[in-house]
Amino acid sequence: MNKNPKQTFYNILTENINDYKTADAVYFMGKRIKFKKFLDEIDRTANFLKNIGVKADDVITICLPNIPSAFVAFYAVSKLGAIINMVHPLTPALTLCEIMKSTKSKIVFTLDLRFKENYENLNLNNFTCIVCSAYHHLPKVKAIFYRLINRKLCNFKSFNYINFKVCQKTKNMHIVPDNDYLKPALYLHSGGTTGDPKTIVLSCFAVNSNTAYVPYMIENPGSLVGLSVLAVLPMFHGFGLSIGINGGLIHGATVIAMPMFSPKAIVKTMKKIPINYFLGVSAIYEALIKNKKFVNKNTKKILRCFCGGESMPLNLKQRFDAVMKKGKSEAKLQEGYGLTEMVTVTAVNLKADSVVGSVGKPLPGLDAIVVDENNRIAKMGEICFAGNTQMLGYLNDEKTNKEVFFEYKGKRFVKTGDYGYIDENGYIFIKQRIKRIAKINGMAVFPLEIERDCEELDFVLSACALSVPDKKYGEVINLFIILKDKNYSKEQALTNLQNHLKSKLIKYAIPKKISFVEDFPKTNVGKIDFKKLEESAK
Repeated sequence: MNKNPKQTFYNILTENINDYKTADAVYFMGKRIKFKKFLDEIDRTANFLKNIGVKADDVITICLPNIPSAFVAFYAVSKLGAIINMVHPLTPALTLCEIMKSTKSKIVFTLDLRFKENYENLNLNNFTCIVCSAYHHLPKVKAIFYRLINRKLCNFKSFNYINFKVCQKTKNMHIVPDNDYLKPALYLHSGGTTGDPKTIVLSCFAVNSNTAYVPYMIENPGSLVGLSVLAVLPMFHGFGLSIGINGGLIHGATVIAMPMFSPKAIVKTMKKIPINYFLGVSAIYEALIKNKKFVNKNTKKILRCFCGGESMPLNLKQRFDAVMKKGKSEAKLQEGYGLTEMVTVTAVNLKADSVVGSVGKPLPGLDAIVVDENNRIAKMGEICFAGNTQMLGYLNDEKTNKEVFFEYKGKRFVKTGDYGYIDENGYIFIKQRIKRIAKINGMAVFPLEIERDCEELDFVLSACALSVPDKKYGEVINLFIILKDKNYSKEQALTNLQNHLKSKLIKYAIPKKISFVEDFPKTNVGKIDFKKLEESAK
């Protein structure tokens, strides 16, 4: 099913919707929402927003987990030509207010379970709050229990707010949808390629161009009606939004909305509805492997599994593929690579075309090059991309825009902040995040290579190597290890690690300190929080 990316999010969703209006658009904790009903909710919400004064180019904040009302709000805002500002639902009130001020947003879709603790700050800033709830789309019995369990958190009758249900009572008047697909349409918040917090500005054309790669990635050019995508990666995450939610819906698939990751919930869901396509990060697949009930009679219905985010441990792929084989599924864990500055995925290992250790080839139509610190073509250096999925730029940050963009052969490339190379067959290999490269006694040391060497050992579940300041060498490596078996002797593990690393690494790369931990601290998007891990080592 070929999709024309030269449309807004709303228009690309509705382009062929008459062909599958009676199919399920969203599955949420036992409730099925047909495309016809889904579109009606979107249109009513758009009408409501227009009635309260929302117009093209206004900024509307969506601070919600993966619940149906979040999806509805996304397309409703797009219909009016307003800008969608996606924010993590657990963002503290003060930070949320700062983000809204910096993006000039006055309206926020927020969650009932968070509204009470955030109200004072939101009210002080005169923000209009549209309160959404999971119970709006739950089956009746579950909705009753939800209200009973959360009655204290959701008791805010005296507060000034708008209930999402009011949007659905709005008369559905005809609105001519906005169709400017090149202007700013979406704000996503990221660390940026420089490592500092940034607001990334994306057009509908960029996101839809990325979404249009879904058939290529799953190696299925036909309609996805009757198939399903698990939406466990959050909407504020480019991968989850573009490939999972938008990618599923515009191709007619059923999006299984999961507001919080839980292996138990996934196994339970698999019994109710087949899960055909998985999108996740390493931590999600690790947790699924540990769940003994994940391999069941429904596992064979999984067709593709993609892993993004941080570099995927090689042994994770081997272990997950073995689980899939045991469950009689044709799926294998496929590693990809992307950055929010290019919406998300820019390269991927296809099932029919992959190389272990690489992140795959660039998606068709995207250009990838490697440059040195002077932006000259190099064999080894910083990976850079050009193509239709590229961001418009960082919001209100011309200085950084000038640093990350450059022209080469008439095309605008963006720097990724990742160091690596492209082999003679076009496969991309990432050696290290540039910000993480250590300089020890003048020698470049790559923590990622140390981690991969550790993960070759069968008793190591995961490894994280950090460079820390040192008076003698400038920097040294501290290594953190998670053991597969908690009962495995740490003394034996330490000895085996030291011997193994001495045989693999140059002198300066050998870790000065090795620590065993239960888990790694994570950021909001499930990546390792290096700052917190470094603090724990002090």
